[in-house]
Formats: sequence, structure tokens, C-alpha cells
Amino acid sequence: MSAQLKLCTARAYPPLAFRKACAAFPTGVAVVAIQAVDGSDTGMVINSFASVSLQPMLVQWAVACDAPNYALYAHTERYGLSLLAANQAALVPRFTRGGRKFDGLPVLRSAAAMRWLPGATAHFCCRVVQRVPAGDHLLLIGEVTEFAASGGAPLLFIGGQLEAWS
Repeated sequence: MSAQLKLCTARAYPPLAFRKACAAFPTGVAVVAIQAVDGSDTGMVINSFASVSLQPMLVQWAVACDAPNYALYAHTERYGLSLLAANQAALVPRFTRGGRKFDGLPVLRSAAAMRWLPGATAHFCCRVVQRVPAGDHLLLIGEVTEFAASGGAPLLFIGGQLEAWS
């Protein structure tokens, strides 16, 4: 027996119902790291990472327009990105609250001096090549200038929960 579908029209959808529908699709969890104007490093957790192109190598992620430090992310020229591994769920709260995100945390540095998190399944260093307004978010498309992949099981976000994929 299949579950009963509740259809919503695009014009009258309840935002929470739309969010719940989207949460049925698992996404990876990543940390984006940028350098602030004062030279300090900051970061945020995202689940909107996607590859865009192989030639040139492009990736994208989205930042909510009401996110803390939105202006820093919206105007950054480059960023580091670490795709979190299944055993890195404990890092998520650190990058979803205020404060100095990297204090006391061991990190790797890309050749371009962007911060990467050790143990992540993959790392990317990117130069922003396009910013695309998209509703209440801004998509940042970056050209990959460096990357490394160690593999392993990723950390996933599905149904509003963090899950380890094994």
C-alpha cells in the first residue's frame, strides 16, 4: 500500500510543508571556510553543496540571505570547503553558533591558505566566479583551484537530522 500524497500548489504551498518535502532527499554536510575582513577565519555548515561542471571544474553552495555574517560570505572572493565524514557530526554545532569557529580546532591549510578540516571526505579550495540571487538565498559558484579526496563514509542530512552513511 502506498502512502497518500498531499499535493500542494506552488502558489499556496505552506513553507514548512515544502521544507519537509525537500528534507526527504539526503544531502551531504559541509563546512565552508572564509577569511573575514579582519584576517580571522570563520565558517558555516551547509548542506547545499553540488558539483556544477567538470570543464572548468565548478562547484556551488548557497547562503541564506538572513544568515549571520551573510555579507562576509556574499562578498568573499574565495573559500575552502570540507565535506564532512560520518564521524564528524560533533563539529556541526561549532559551525552553527556564534563565536570563533576554528579556535582550538586542528586544521589543514590549502596552498591558498584556506582552512580545511582534517578527516573530511573531500576538500576544495575555490575562487568565486559567479553569484546568483535565488529567492531567499545567494548561490556562490566557485572554480576549483585545489582539491583533495580521501573518501570514506559521508555525513548526511535527511529528515532534519544528521545521519552517518555506512
